[in-house]
Amino acid sequence: MWYRVSLDSTFYVDVNGVKPNVYDSIREKSYNSKTILVFLHGSPGQISNWKYLVEYFREYYRVIAYDLRGYGESSKPERVSLEDYLSDNKCLLEKLGVRDNDVVLIGHSFGGVVAQEYAARYSIASLVLIGSLTRFKPDIIDYIVWYLPSLFWRKLFFTENILARKMYRKIFFSNKTPDSVYEEFIRDNKGYLENLPPHVFLGI
Repeated sequence: MWYRVSLDSTFYVDVNGVKPNVYDSIREKSYNSKTILVFLHGSPGQISNWKYLVEYFREYYRVIAYDLRGYGESSKPERVSLEDYLSDNKCLLEKLGVRDNDVVLIGHSFGGVVAQEYAARYSIASLVLIGSLTRFKPDIIDYIVWYLPSLFWRKLFFTENILARKMYRKIFFSNKTPDSVYEEFIRDNKGYLENLPPHVFLGI
């Protein structure tokens, strides 16, 4: 039976002084498989980016997805580091009773960077990378965000306008992606991106 998962059924866990917003399908059904899929979103991103993958895979495997610190509905500290993300993932999995060797870690973009480093340190079952990097190389948008006042770049890149729509379409989507999928992405993320505090973008 096809099940429409609701990512509204999330909860918070105290992890290293922050509270990530977490979805865990084990709260809704039980599984015979020991395999656990853990999803790490990109930047800027949030838990809803995974909604269709969660909806599909939760029928077969335990699925965990969460807003990384600084994103979505999770806590937004002033400063973050790669070590914070790695420690958060380790602590969260332990609190959810998950063993590393049962984990398939799935990372998109920046989440893939976190996933790669985590896989290098811990013995996970497998690693899946989606549009990720092995080395970060700043582009013009990074420099604008880092060195110009947020009053300028927030309105330019992180509100719904003609430039931002074209930029997001070109950077994040294939030419073959239907317009309906892109419009759904805009609807899902518009309020989130427009309301993130400026210091979150500075940490990207």
